[in-house]
Amino acid sequence: MLRKSITSKTPQKIDELGLPYIAVEPVAPFSNRIDSVVVRSVIQFKLITSGYIVEIAIYRSWEGNNTKVKPEMEASVSLYHPSWDTALENIVKTSAMRDWAGDATLAQFYNNSATDEGCGVEAFRDAVEIIQELLSSVQKSL
Repeated sequence: MLRKSITSKTPQKIDELGLPYIAVEPVAPFSNRIDSVVVRSVIQFKLITSGYIVEIAIYRSWEGNNTKVKPEMEASVSLYHPSWDTALENIVKTSAMRDWAGDATLAQFYNNSATDEGCGVEAFRDAVEIIQELLSSVQKSL
């Protein structure tokens, strides 16, 4: 289905917020039908002070395969740190250990800085508050 829906020459459209997205035109093969189409666009920002990555995903969806009409739009915001992939990888079948005993700030889990003041739950909460302020200011400007 996607092989003919998106090509290297597929144009872009602009949504009501002025954001570009790919102008997909799905084609159902044979006697299949398309119930819905969703286009996901992602923007990622890295916070310089903490290293956290804020990912804003915009979903544009259509019922059926008619993507020429105005899409329904939704968005999501995710927050993560690149070190979480290695710090939290599965250690069940290894001899590795996690020594989190006595760490009331959970700095091992929220270790997002080379210095102690950038680690822990409080630093994570501070990063979340900064992101909330940024998103709030963007919403007010729309």
